[in-house]
Amino acid sequence: MITRSMLEGLATAHGVVMAKSLAEAITFFGPPGDEARLPLRSSQHWMVTFSAPEVTSEQVRCFLSSCQKVRDEWDYGEAADIVNAFIAKRDFDPLVDVDALAVSLRAITERRMPQTFAASTISMLAKPHQRVFVWNELATVSVRAHDLALSNASGARLPEGRLDLGPLSDYATFFLAYERVFEGMRMSEPFQSALKRYVDYLSSVPGPMRSRDTTPLDFVERSLFGRLMTCEGWYLRYWEEHGVPPGTIAPRDQGMMMSPVAPRRGQDVFASDLAAKYGY
Repeated sequence: MITRSMLEGLATAHGVVMAKSLAEAITFFGPPGDEARLPLRSSQHWMVTFSAPEVTSEQVRCFLSSCQKVRDEWDYGEAADIVNAFIAKRDFDPLVDVDALAVSLRAITERRMPQTFAASTISMLAKPHQRVFVWNELATVSVRAHDLALSNASGARLPEGRLDLGPLSDYATFFLAYERVFEGMRMSEPFQSALKRYVDYLSSVPGPMRSRDTTPLDFVERSLFGRLMTCEGWYLRYWEEHGVPPGTIAPRDQGMMMSPVAPRRGQDVFASDLAAKYGY
């Protein structure tokens, strides 16, 4: 449960959270051959892998490990067949096909755990020209909070007291709420400023995200916005679970600010002394 004041806390902490989101985006969407995060691979590596329906069972296993979603026993051979059929699919409707892929993947796991995160991630990386938003639990919390705030601004009365901001498990509902929030925030000055720095970074490293032909600007925006929603969701949970005033910056993030240096790595988002402190 989230209090109304926590929505105001997001505005207070926005500068720090935006800087952190940019650093995470640069780290997660590094060049395909980036070895800095091995054995994990960058999202651009998986974009190249999913560009053709030739994915092997070993690649599927590595991808699920890279997404930190190996929490169950999988039939990786069948998973590869499912992913390749999905990549080859020409008609794509995110409101239908992400859930369909999640159901197919869930059916080949031992414990039948939900696979919306894996399915939405594969969908976004395999089909960069299609509008897909990656589902994760923290992002759903932030999206729901912002969607309530947007409703309040449009005249609907925001509920008093504590708000039930549990994760949106239905992908179609999540997608529509996320899209409203995305369209409402994408042109804000802080986001556009971070986006410019992010595009500068992507233009400086090899990979499919260097070109707007392979990855339209909408995809680049969504990849950065996804990190922002996740970081904000983390803070909403942090304020709730630790009982600290909304807007309070976590000790590990205190002092974060944008560096004037053009980013070439995640740590370049911050001043050099802060980069060492925060491990970027």
